[in-house]
Amino acid sequence: MRAEAKTIIDSGPSDAFCPIAPAPAAPPNAAALKARLTPLRDTTALEGEWRGLWEKTQQRFFLSWPWIKTALDAAALEQFWILRITDPQNTLVGLGLFCALDETRHKVLRMRQLRLNETGQRGGATIDIEYNTLLTEPGFEEAAWAAGVKALSAPDLPWDEIIVANATDTAREAAKNASINLGFTCHHRAEHNSAFCDLTKLNSKAPLDDYLKSLSKNTRSHIRRSIRLYEEQGPITLTRAENLDDALSYFEEMAGAHEEKWRQRGAHGVISDKHLYEFHQDLIARCLPEQTVELLRFSAGEAPFAWLYNFIDGNTVLYYMGGFKPGADNRYKPGLVAHTLAIADHATAGKKAYDFMAGADRYKYSLGDYGPDLTSFAIQRPTPKLALENIARQFKSALAKYTK
Repeated sequence: MRAEAKTIIDSGPSDAFCPIAPAPAAPPNAAALKARLTPLRDTTALEGEWRGLWEKTQQRFFLSWPWIKTALDAAALEQFWILRITDPQNTLVGLGLFCALDETRHKVLRMRQLRLNETGQRGGATIDIEYNTLLTEPGFEEAAWAAGVKALSAPDLPWDEIIVANATDTAREAAKNASINLGFTCHHRAEHNSAFCDLTKLNSKAPLDDYLKSLSKNTRSHIRRSIRLYEEQGPITLTRAENLDDALSYFEEMAGAHEEKWRQRGAHGVISDKHLYEFHQDLIARCLPEQTVELLRFSAGEAPFAWLYNFIDGNTVLYYMGGFKPGADNRYKPGLVAHTLAIADHATAGKKAYDFMAGADRYKYSLGDYGPDLTSFAIQRPTPKLALENIARQFKSALAKYTK
């Protein structure tokens, strides 16, 4: 079924971007919480616990059970450990899934890692996650991190460092404080900006025009000219996959366009890896009935020119991946046009934010405003090999400053 891009309507008061639930008036006492890390043997009991806690928290899509279960299915179960955090009444208030992996750095240093919610696959690839933190009851995040890191500090647990990729600010600060209190190092690995569009700011009478007016003159000109060029080929239409067959077909088309772009650059795209490709096929099959993923195709007349693969995170749309066919010349901007029409379509449906997520791509900041920073960090034990690495890192940094 094909439907033209719709008119934007007002979606109500602005609370467009609120990734973390507000804390209660009286924060819980970390000392009163109990945490225990155990090997994950079976996912049956975990599913009930995870779904029940997530329903209370409504944390981000990447912490939902469909994402977690799909990631678990893509890897060997013996790699995983589960952290359970309970209150004095033995009520579950926090969960964390850890994947045990080894990483060799500098060709000689073998690090035993526990990666929070970032699962390793068969074949060695990892599955990226954003807005990463422990799954906790609202307001329990800081206390849960304190209790969790303390439990993880047991000397018999097999890790040199705990890796938390693309974490929220609150997770980073809570983990850092907990690490310092236990004599661990919290090492900064990377930081990423993000961008998003607040859909609640758009005028309900002319939402598409209103959105375009909010952009820079140069970006607006490129989009409008590209729309006119596509319209010369026929009406521009946005089609949303309504069933699994269509969704998988759109995904395959998108993957082809995505990989072709990277092949032309002499590289490979993110889904050239067979295991990652299969992971996303499984995720689509699991999430489409719950309407938490969407596949969009954009056409000019009968000719498709763009595909978007998004996650639906409550009132926020998370842009994950796209595929774009180049036009006859560089005046065609398939990505800019597709995102513009998708933004208008989702504002019409009452969504409150269109989140481009992390990445330094210039187009994200041309189409949206700066969102929260995401940080990757490592909680490190005071081991000789990590101490040696830190000394080498500090020497390199000092040398770089001296030679400037």
